[in-house]
Amino acid sequence: MELYISAPDNKAANKPAKELKAFAKTKQLAPDESETVTMTVKASDLASFDEAASAWVVAAGEYQFLVGASSQDIKAALKATAKAQQTKVNSVMQPQVQLNLLKR
Repeated sequence: MELYISAPDNKAANKPAKELKAFAKTKQLAPDESETVTMTVKASDLASFDEAASAWVVAAGEYQFLVGASSQDIKAALKATAKAQQTKVNSVMQPQVQLNLLKR
């Protein structure tokens, strides 16, 4: 089974319509047989990196959780609402200390 997440405004966040976030394998199942699988999604799995803010950002809104055999074979869907969240990180391109530049 595969778990896909669809963000509330995926086009504005430059995210795909569905992102694979977790998967689980079952044993060979007979017809009408079922098996319970557990897939865990953390809040950080909803985040996208915002370069301008140098932060991981979770957009507020309704996320769709889609479960299926593949992205084209969705069997169940669940909606959940997330609050906006931002986790700042250090800018790897910005010096962390003041540089003494040589001048000509």
